[in-house]
Amino acid sequence: MKPFFIIVAIWLSQTAQGQDTTFRSAENWRLYDIPAGNAFKYSIETLRNFQYYILDSDSMRRYMAFLSVLSPESLPRWMGAYVATCELDGAIRKIEISVYGGFFYDETTKRHFQLPEKLIDPWQTYVQHRFIINENQ
Repeated sequence: MKPFFIIVAIWLSQTAQGQDTTFRSAENWRLYDIPAGNAFKYSIETLRNFQYYILDSDSMRRYMAFLSVLSPESLPRWMGAYVATCELDGAIRKIEISVYGGFFYDETTKRHFQLPEKLIDPWQTYVQHRFIINENQ
């Protein structure tokens, strides 16, 4: 019986939807000032033509420490998006960030990530604040 519980424990640890560490080491976060519309249509190469704002690495690491992966069965509804990029494992990744929901989509892995509910408002304030600061400069 003991081997059965060990196998189940290993299986659960491999399939559990807990915190994800994928973006903890991401660097050089950029938030792009793109025209309203379909954020998903812009390629990384196209984004080079747009103005961008730097997102603070320490702030981003703090938020990314609490991410969890959303299951494909519980995908959120989009109601506007920001576009960002980051460097991770030597490659640039394009990220669509929800304007309202505290989640984002990583185009490289084709996965959605969610912040815990208690961080959604501070996260949205932080991202929106980056635009306000730069527009006033």
